[in-house]
Amino acid sequence: MKNKKVVLGGDILLSVIRIWEKLYSPSNLIEANFRVIYNIHV
Repeated sequence: MKNKKVVLGGDILLSVIRIWEKLYSPSNLIEANFRVIYNIHV
């Protein structure tokens, strides 16, 4: 039972890390900043 809980916790942690990477990856930040700058200039 303990092993299953550890694996489940690991899966949740990995999925959270993947979501975090998608949301906060450098390319997304650059794109978001570019959009803000572009909107200000236009």
